[in-house]
Amino acid sequence: MALKYCAFWIPTIYHSENCPCIQNNISRDISDNSSQRHHITVTLNTDRGIVIVNNTGTVKLTYKTHSKNGLYLYEYDIDEESDSSLLFISKEMPNAIYHIIKELFHSHVHHEENADSLLRAYVSNDPFDIKSENNPALVHYLSIYENKFIAYSNQISSLCNTLLSNSQIITKKHLNLGGYKEIERLCFNALGEALFCETLLNSKYTNSDNHLSNIDHNKQRIRILNIRNAVQNIKLIEKRNLTEFNFRNTKIAFKNNTQGLTISIFSIILATIGIYLTVKSFSTPQYAKDIMVSQINIENELDSSRLNEKRIVNQIEISEKKILNSGRSKKRM
Repeated sequence: MALKYCAFWIPTIYHSENCPCIQNNISRDISDNSSQRHHITVTLNTDRGIVIVNNTGTVKLTYKTHSKNGLYLYEYDIDEESDSSLLFISKEMPNAIYHIIKELFHSHVHHEENADSLLRAYVSNDPFDIKSENNPALVHYLSIYENKFIAYSNQISSLCNTLLSNSQIITKKHLNLGGYKEIERLCFNALGEALFCETLLNSKYTNSDNHLSNIDHNKQRIRILNIRNAVQNIKLIEKRNLTEFNFRNTKIAFKNNTQGLTISIFSIILATIGIYLTVKSFSTPQYAKDIMVSQINIENELDSSRLNEKRIVNQIEISEKKILNSGRSKKRM
């Protein structure tokens, strides 16, 4: 049997006495090979102990202590002569299992689910104190974050420079919305992780005093400087990306509005010319003559209608008189 020690960094925003449990049992297939499944179950007990089980073996992690900066210390025994497929824990804790353990305590807020899956758990054959200054577990996680944020910064900087160099033609067709969105996504992930990393950077166990005689302190100072400068660079790129995006969008909108205004003015000019030509055509002698003839015909038709109306009225009056006279003659008889 071999006794191992493991420190898990549970990403947290606040320094707190306890990292609250959000679930106590997770079952998952951690195999990358679809033809060879590897299902495991990770359970958190009431005493904070962790049990990892698959169909060939069980590993129990015994809780030792934790610090307010999110580090949890465990120890466990591994039978290196066993055929259990969990033997890989004897060398290092697999990322997949560490990722599941984090999910017992940690929700993926301010970053995507896979953003912090690259963190590796710290495993040692020798006991260590997570509450000591610049302890190996703390240095381990800060070193990972240093590499991650420098990589983030370089990737985002490169993408931003490429996007800007390819966006000299300011048209809607050439506005690379996907490029701006990708920079925005990467900045969101990086700055989300930076928020959690600040908990480690501000831990009372993180010492970066610049003692030239203390090599470890000097390395820690450089490590913290690199992390914070990389994060600041990402923030500047995020701001520049948003500014450039809004600027280019505004130019496109202005150009489109200008084109629309030009078309509208041109349409007004054409309409004005059409009205002018119409009025001009209406003012010709032939048109005036036609108007006069039409007016005469209309007046003649009106006169004829009036005469017909008078004839009808006269006929009605004559008929009424005949009816009255006929009625009077009958009464006399």
